[in-house]
Amino acid sequence: MKPGEPFRREPGKVLRVSVLGYEKVELLRHAIDQMRIREVSEGEVIRTLRNPSFPVQESREGRKLACWNKTVRSQIKVVYEELPDRIRVITVIAKVRRLVERRRRK
Repeated sequence: MKPGEPFRREPGKVLRVSVLGYEKVELLRHAIDQMRIREVSEGEVIRTLRNPSFPVQESREGRKLACWNKTVRSQIKVVYEELPDRIRVITVIAKVRRLVERRRRK
């Protein structure tokens, strides 16, 4: 998303891909909006779900958090829940670490 560009909400969508034993991955509208804002692709979300860098953590009740270290500086986090017939992606977070640490004040 470029500065000054009007924000348009995207509808949710269902991807027909095999992930964690499920044949469908549902991306909620909120997740798609966050992916666009944070410049994360569908492929990166699927990669995070299929092969996280760390063991999947329990998030809130019924939700899980998968993290993937894309590079040394960038990490993608996907919050999702497992439904009987699909995985529902709630939100996507992209984090970029700084190259240098802040100086500590004396």
